Amino acid sequence: MAAAGNTNKFLEDINEHLECSICTDQLKDPRTLRCLHTFCLICLEKWMTKKGTLTCPTCCKTYNIPEGRLKSLAPNTFLNNILETVQHFSEKNNKNCVCGMGGEVESYCQDCKEYICSTCCTSHKGIPALRSHKLYSMNEMKEMSSIPIASLHPSQCEAHSKPLEFYCKDCEHLICVNCTILGHRDCEGRQKPIGTSELFKAFTETLTELEKDANTFTTELENSLKEILEINTGLEKNKSKSLQDIEDYVQETTKTIKKNGETMEKQVKTIYEKKKKEIDEQISELKKTISDVNTKLNLLHKLLKGNEVSAIESGKMIVKALTDRIKNAPTTHPIDDGQIYFCQIKEQFIQLKLMDTEKTADYLTLQANAPVIEGETMEVKVRKQKECEVDATQLNATWSTQEGLEEVKFEEENGEYVLTRKCTSPGNCRLDVTVDGKHIINSPMTITVLKELINSIKLDYGGQDVLKCDNDCLLVSCQTKEILKYKTSGEHIGEITLPQCTRVNRMFKMKNGEIIFSDRGKRCITICNMNGKVIRTFSKRRGLSSPEGIHVDEESNVVYVANGYNGTVAYNISSGQVIHKWSQPDICVMDVTFTNQRQILILTSHHGLQLTDNDGRPIKVLVEASDNDVGKLTNPRAVVVDKDDNIIVSCYHNVQLFDKDGKFIKVIGETKWALGLCIISCMHQPRTIAVIDQYNKALKIFNY
Repeated sequence: MAAAGNTNKFLEDINEHLECSICTDQLKDPRTLRCLHTFCLICLEKWMTKKGTLTCPTCCKTYNIPEGRLKSLAPNTFLNNILETVQHFSEKNNKNCVCGMGGEVESYCQDCKEYICSTCCTSHKGIPALRSHKLYSMNEMKEMSSIPIASLHPSQCEAHSKPLEFYCKDCEHLICVNCTILGHRDCEGRQKPIGTSELFKAFTETLTELEKDANTFTTELENSLKEILEINTGLEKNKSKSLQDIEDYVQETTKTIKKNGETMEKQVKTIYEKKKKEIDEQISELKKTISDVNTKLNLLHKLLKGNEVSAIESGKMIVKALTDRIKNAPTTHPIDDGQIYFCQIKEQFIQLKLMDTEKTADYLTLQANAPVIEGETMEVKVRKQKECEVDATQLNATWSTQEGLEEVKFEEENGEYVLTRKCTSPGNCRLDVTVDGKHIINSPMTITVLKELINSIKLDYGGQDVLKCDNDCLLVSCQTKEILKYKTSGEHIGEITLPQCTRVNRMFKMKNGEIIFSDRGKRCITICNMNGKVIRTFSKRRGLSSPEGIHVDEESNVVYVANGYNGTVAYNISSGQVIHKWSQPDICVMDVTFTNQRQILILTSHHGLQLTDNDGRPIKVLVEASDNDVGKLTNPRAVVVDKDDNIIVSCYHNVQLFDKDGKFIKVIGETKWALGLCIISCMHQPRTIAVIDQYNKALKIFNY
């Protein structure tokens, strides 16, 4: 009866894991979606047929229907093991020792998979062939949770019914000892077995690093959530204060102003509702993400306490889900400051008492694109409503900096009033605009002028290329076997070491975290991971003459390589086969990239920047080549495209910014012999870019 009691406890412990939320019955042939929710295969098929799409019944996330339909989804081996264990224990209910002598069950033999009495237990320990068998007392089994009990019945090889003690690195499957000798169907004799203990150790190390990243990620989310909750509290206070200010304003004015006050009250409520909705959505997203990460971490910890094979089989999907969740992080910076600026200037109340009929300032609004970068010319506008009749000469404006105060003038353009001003010094400036002594809406306005050069990181070697990585990290290549790691603050935090004779030139980081680069030493294309392990090398025997810039189209699994005077070559990443190869007479190709519309941009040293079709035929020249002319390209080296299709090109003397049609916008920073470059941030103003300045042996980071 001890076994029966243990079975009941076991079933209670894992009941939540064994029920399908669709049919509310015990799982049959469980299949798990990427959100880690599990259902019966037949229930999931019926659900998909009913809905017309593959949507998770629990969290409502939608996925593409896989090839081979739902049968191609990986079985949940962890739950299958638990179900098998439940069945095994149920069959053993109310049975005596396997010897048939009627003795009271004392232990359970994991190797024999049988309950045994005290006499048989003594025999196990006395017979040499049975001494290695693992025995568990009934008291020990009563204390076991679901994962240790499920581990008593690990998966076995389907072909040989042997324990899965090895892992084939060729086909990435768990195999038994017979498979290592006789082979198995997936490898056809090419098996490369390693022990599961060795694999489990590497798996544990990976999970340890992932846990660190997840904990850091969770801490950042929690800190952001705390900050946003504080802003949300301030928003409530600002709402009350703004509404009270408006009420005071209404009481101090005439009936006409009171009407205006009601309009202003509606505006504040509209602003509040908009801000409140955005902040609530961000709070919800952060809480949801934190919960999701913690859930996946808890599941990983449970797996590590169980059987190694079960952990490896089930852990892949969880590691993938957790890694994707961390990479696809929500915005952690507050999306709003929670402030509502309305009737904050008390002097206006006094003016309103004295100027019952003066409304001009209430119809004028000050607008500016801020912040701005030093050296740029900013544009400030005063917009007016139709009811307003005012001349530019009636606008009184002052510009205040640390150097002092200066009067400035607006010019009328197309019914608006415009002020253009070049910002030469970093810091905060203040612009006051008044009409008849009264501030217009949004005045005074604080305008922040940012430094163009954020940081200059000294390099021991002349760098070649720079790549943005995760966690505020930049990777720098120097045509050596090492890829250097730096924080954007300038701190050197390590390197990625590759095999001898490697000379890393230009790089590209793929979505799976792997780095693909052109190797000037071996004249080939190489793919490695963040630990420096070479995953794949191709084009080596085909002899790239001068591999320079590269760009990966992950949608089509193709890498494009700029190959000097031999034009551009496109390879299939999986097979390494040449897909396209094109060149133009006397044209040296230095770099290649895509526009956001997936058109190919080819950067050449003598013919400038060309827009081409997918077969390499020029459509048009966007930017011409020239000697030392700003707005044209002199000995260009690298090209990138930001989210607005603005084009950035590094050249011998400078880095230049163009719009999508090739129209010159500005020179970014001061560099000489500018080589590789990458965009660090282009989601918010200002945007930032990293550039290799080989002349000064520096990695420079600019606002642009």
